[in-house]
Amino acid sequence: MKHEELIGWEPPDFPFFKLSTDIPSRGNPGLSGAGGFIKNHNGYWITIFSRRVSIATNNMAEAWALRDGLQSIAQEIP
Repeated sequence: MKHEELIGWEPPDFPFFKLSTDIPSRGNPGLSGAGGFIKNHNGYWITIFSRRVSIATNNMAEAWALRDGLQSIAQEIP
């Protein structure tokens, strides 16, 4: 029997942002990418980002996504 579960996105409390990441990978290690988005407490997009990571483990690609997300938000906040 197939089980379906709805997954939702909840906005962060004011004045915080939420960083969401995902990594596509062909193997572990394997060809990987990293990307994600940042939204504010109103659910508005602040920034999106992506990159090719090349050959990496899933943990290394996830670390790239986290790094890129934090750098993106640092550039957006005055």
